[in-house]
Amino acid sequence: MAREIPKSEWPQFLSDFTVDQEGRKAVLEVDGKCIGCSEGDDAFVLTGVEAGVQAEDDDTIVVALADMEGREQHHVSHRLEDVTTIRLREQEGRIDGLEFETEGGSRGHLRLEGEIPVTA
Repeated sequence: MAREIPKSEWPQFLSDFTVDQEGRKAVLEVDGKCIGCSEGDDAFVLTGVEAGVQAEDDDTIVVALADMEGREQHHVSHRLEDVTTIRLREQEGRIDGLEFETEGGSRGHLRLEGEIPVTA
């Protein structure tokens, strides 16, 4: 099930989403291209999703991922511009990601997997 987030709520919603979901394994798919697609020790985790960052436009979304478990750290960020729609995806009461649509017809899906790791 997906719930659309009103545009007026994007900055606060995405800030809260980042705090709650940071550290979960994540993959970003945009128009058939996969960002952060790695398996095992090189899997990427979510480090942030923000609206209106690195640009003056409120309709720019930046998704940031990092490889925190591999031998080398890698950071990946992707800008989605002219975003018109953000939907929260939930399944069986559990958040499993976000969907994005842009004015130009591009579609993105931030897919979250697993649980948030516990650090000692």
